[in-house]
Amino acid sequence: MNILNTVSNTWTTLSISGDLPTACSEYTADILPSGIIVYIGGITEISAYTTGFTLVNINRIKLFDTNTYEWSQMNATGDQIDSRMYFYSVLTPDGYIIIFGGSTYARKNADLSSVNPKLAIVVTTESWKGGTKISIELALVLPVYTVEGKIPLLHLLTYLSDYIHDFVVLPKRFLHNSVIIDDKLLVISGYTNVTDYTYELFYLDLSTSFENNKLTWTLIPEGSLPVYTWRSTAVLSLDNSTIYLYGGFMTNKDTHDYDYSNLVYTYDYSTSTWSIPNLGGDTVSPRQDMKGVIDNSGKIYIFGGFNATNLASFTGFLFNDMNVLNTASNTWTTLSISGSLPNRCFHYTADILPNGIIVYIGGAEQVSVGGNFALVDINNIKLFDTSNLEWSQKDATGDVIDSRMYFSSVLTPDGYIIIFGGCTYAPGSDFSSVSPKLASLNTDTFEWSIPSDSDMNSLPSIYGHAANLYNDFMIITFGFDLDTQLFSPSSQVYLYNIKSDKWVTTFSPNENKPTTSTTITSTNKPIITTSPTKKSSKSLAIGLGVGISAAVLITCITFIVCKTKQSVKDRKQTNQNRQKVFNKWVTTFSLTDNKPTATTTSSTSLQAEKSSKLFLTDNKPTATTTSSTSLQAEKSSKLL
Repeated sequence: MNILNTVSNTWTTLSISGDLPTACSEYTADILPSGIIVYIGGITEISAYTTGFTLVNINRIKLFDTNTYEWSQMNATGDQIDSRMYFYSVLTPDGYIIIFGGSTYARKNADLSSVNPKLAIVVTTESWKGGTKISIELALVLPVYTVEGKIPLLHLLTYLSDYIHDFVVLPKRFLHNSVIIDDKLLVISGYTNVTDYTYELFYLDLSTSFENNKLTWTLIPEGSLPVYTWRSTAVLSLDNSTIYLYGGFMTNKDTHDYDYSNLVYTYDYSTSTWSIPNLGGDTVSPRQDMKGVIDNSGKIYIFGGFNATNLASFTGFLFNDMNVLNTASNTWTTLSISGSLPNRCFHYTADILPNGIIVYIGGAEQVSVGGNFALVDINNIKLFDTSNLEWSQKDATGDVIDSRMYFSSVLTPDGYIIIFGGCTYAPGSDFSSVSPKLASLNTDTFEWSIPSDSDMNSLPSIYGHAANLYNDFMIITFGFDLDTQLFSPSSQVYLYNIKSDKWVTTFSPNENKPTTSTTITSTNKPIITTSPTKKSSKSLAIGLGVGISAAVLITCITFIVCKTKQSVKDRKQTNQNRQKVFNKWVTTFSLTDNKPTATTTSSTSLQAEKSSKLFLTDNKPTATTTSSTSLQAEKSSKLL
């Protein structure tokens, strides 16, 4: 290893102890932000006693640490990628090494031949703390080449041109929605960690077993969302056929302006098509940060929420009204309710009980118009009776639970509401983590219970995530990590078994699968099943039994490599999707196309993630402003 010091203009041939790699040439070399150089491919001597050469096995990836001057090797396994020489590589800012082209080599004087696949991607994900590996992330879609060595993970994702049109690594996100249909956990919308707007609809297959950090997300290309939205709500119809997507910060797919001309979009699961329903009845204003639930008659109840009337300063109004969307008649009704109303509120959770009572927990409220926001006391449980259209309140007792917002909840078949995560809030202060992260509310006695070992092997402090209940598993997807100030990994979900009261790392679809025809698939659907005997709230011990590593870095941008023989129809579909999320071969170069606006860094831990901490604006609303320039500013500024 020879080093040229460009400051002193001196050469140094390093004296390196330990095992050295074999003599090599025609390789590629890329240096990671950590100072580790990744050497791939090339040719090497057959032996020191012959003059012949042979290709370096492309799965034997050499690593040189420029900090310690040490060599190491990572041995990849998985599907076949041709070894090669005379090829090229580039390292992207988000940690991909893309290799392309090259040729094979058999023996001296033999013809060179082409390689397969022509293009492959090496994903380098490093996550260290105090010199110790703290976690590993895996790829999401294509076959994974995992390697063991000094860097936590390196894997190759191949371009399988005969079978696969797209290569997708999904952006991280939070403030999204998720529902379960036909053993598929669908993820909808959300604020992503990439600067461009993304419209992908994708799912996690719950019909097969998986490890919580080895996931395969499946893209639904024809289900691309018609709007970019976050801080919205999604509700599943009673027959599991239709998703109702309402509100949020809504961005027009074509103009990239804020667009509230249509507040509701529906997704037909059987045809994978989005449409705009023709709704009548009362006029409902745009709003964000609310939660919808559906009752047994097909009426969706949406309480309160925030309406950002000034989209430049993100100031606006907070509500305490109750709006009902009748999915049978496609009509809105703003209820006229007598008696005392709750304070204006948002960022809460909502779950509807079998008796038609909606339970609202936590969030932030505004006692007076124009006043500061404050956290709702988590012991002040708001109840809305959908039969009598009346509000009431329950004062919860039991263990001490931090008030919170941006958290999740699921309703179990035996009548417990399990809340997880979230953050605290005080005007002028940063968000902070909550304690405990997980708690359970008995809806018979309205008594809180805290896991007995909540401080042991605890999960990251995340907020803005989503939670769904499938059989005995509460499944937590995505979110933002308060501890690391990074988005939660795309390649990992968190699994909580509500029967064993433990966090687990393995999902099994047949574990304690219900024998009745009714399956609880979403937190915003009513339960129509006979509840088993309740647990004693005092004896409830929801253990955090399995340690799950802290959230780590993975690549920030999605890739797609289009097939050479892709049809015109496929190309049109690809072009309708976001341009940056899906990489493709193009014929035109533009100087200003996706030009960086700030100092470029190769560290995947930076980029937009540091700027995505949320804050609340306590100013009074000003005049409505809709600006195309405010759209891009929103993606790079602090969020409301």
